[in-house]
Amino acid sequence: MRINRITAAALCAAGMLTTQAAMAAPTRAAAAMQADSQATVAAASAQDMVEFGVYLPLRHTARLEALIAQQHDQNSARYHQWLEPSEFLQKFGPRQEDIAAVKHALTARGLTIVSTNGHGVRVRGTAAAVAQAFSTPLQKVTRHSHTRFQARNGLRLPVELAAIDLRVVGLGTMPEHKVHA
Repeated sequence: MRINRITAAALCAAGMLTTQAAMAAPTRAAAAMQADSQATVAAASAQDMVEFGVYLPLRHTARLEALIAQQHDQNSARYHQWLEPSEFLQKFGPRQEDIAAVKHALTARGLTIVSTNGHGVRVRGTAAAVAQAFSTPLQKVTRHSHTRFQARNGLRLPVELAAIDLRVVGLGTMPEHKVHA
């Protein structure tokens, strides 16, 4: 009986120590997260290499919406008649002339096309060339041990690309990620 009481007391003491350690752990973790959540922002060096994407919009979106509705309507002759990816790009993807115009405009400004796909291009260049191409300086933002580049002001597209409703991805500000406990 006495051994059971001693065992019970030892277990209670061990549980209390474990609970206190567990209660202290979130405090240490929260302090570390808060210290790391502060972003370091500095002007990008002219020689910093920057990589980003340029994506072009889909075409004929009204026809695409109608097709999707027909493909999901059991009474339609097009019900479950899916398009092959190449057929989708041919009918609804960006025009090849527009992708070529984007490539030409960016390479003419000293940027390098890293890759091309059916929706746009991946681009690389120095921070100086990117800043000149889009008429805005870049800044280097480091948060959570990850460094990225973003435009200090809104991007201005080169004049020859203004008519194309393209999207530049990877140079904008990113929303702050909040952890909710």
